[in-house]
Amino acid sequence: MAALCAACGTGADLCDRISLVELGLLDKAKACTNVTLTVMSRATCEQSIKSCNPNDQQLLSTYLDCLDHSVSSCVPGQENIYSGAVALCNGLATGISSACKAAGLGPQ
Repeated sequence: MAALCAACGTGADLCDRISLVELGLLDKAKACTNVTLTVMSRATCEQSIKSCNPNDQQLLSTYLDCLDHSVSSCVPGQENIYSGAVALCNGLATGISSACKAAGLGPQ
């Protein structure tokens, strides 16, 4: 899940990053059967990102950094630790506009 992006942050680049991080989270969660995640399609992301202002996009980038670097692989029986790490990252995205959230970006 090496979502290493020097120029990540806007539009299509951010959608690439979202996809990489979501796929990484799926991989990290695979050992736990009761963790569910959904992955946004590229087309949906590209349409949805239009609802997000530059501040939203910066918050999304910070949120993605957290998910990418702070969430470890899920261990069966310790799903609460995995979920807790995701929840901590969710807190970084609290300032995302309602329009951006309604478009499906950021923690839901």
